[in-house]
Amino acid sequence: MSKLSTTLTMVALTAGLILTSYGAGAGGMKAGSTALQGEEKKEFLHLDTNGDGLIDMEEARQSPQLTSEFSTIDSNEDNQLDEAEFARFEELEQNPGQPGGSGPTSD
Repeated sequence: MSKLSTTLTMVALTAGLILTSYGAGAGGMKAGSTALQGEEKKEFLHLDTNGDGLIDMEEARQSPQLTSEFSTIDSNEDNQLDEAEFARFEELEQNPGQPGGSGPTSD
């Protein structure tokens, strides 16, 4: 392999790793978002009954609160929630005064 070919291969591999870490792949995670951990991850996996890594509306029906917020947190409007969208739901649940949150706001 020539030096140029080796360099191009390394650049391509590095670019692939960068894109994967920022979620440019099928998972849909947005740059700067973090993967679910702990109880949030357990809840996501519990709701994802078919194990495809997404929560559709049928699966979301297990949680009345998630069902009522589904269209608000489905930011890409694909009728499925990925981990980043579910993380947003959890964030809104913990901080209900935020725009899009389900709890009372202070006026």
